[in-house]
Amino acid sequence: MISRSNILHDLASAFVVSFINKKAQTSFNLTKDIFCDYDAEEDRYIAEIKIRNTYYETCLLEYEKYEKNIQNAINSKKQFLYIVVMSDTFYIFNLTKLAIKKYNFRWQKKNLPKNTHFGGEENQKNKLIGYIHTSISKKYKWINF
Repeated sequence: MISRSNILHDLASAFVVSFINKKAQTSFNLTKDIFCDYDAEEDRYIAEIKIRNTYYETCLLEYEKYEKNIQNAINSKKQFLYIVVMSDTFYIFNLTKLAIKKYNFRWQKKNLPKNTHFGGEENQKNKLIGYIHTSISKKYKWINF
């Protein structure tokens, strides 16, 4: 059964891809595999998309997803983008370039929900997470889209 939150997430992700394709002159398509490690891809990039209801100056990144997608990017000869939508702004981080520059993500273990997208807020898991400051992202305002 497809839940309402999954449909809303898919619609929001489709909007993100459409917006990024227009503003950044990319040609992203959403992945069709719901178990894929990333959300969208095009000839040069794979991308993970996060949509946040609250603005955070520092974005959270799960190490497990980071590591898998860095490896996916290497294997496909693409770069890995982390796209975070908060408030009226899209923040795009090129994690491949940050990895090459040895960016300090300040990795640390933290007890977090196993999965917030599918309603797993009560199920906790100790995850290795890092942080990326929005000041190092490419930014696009979506108000005038």
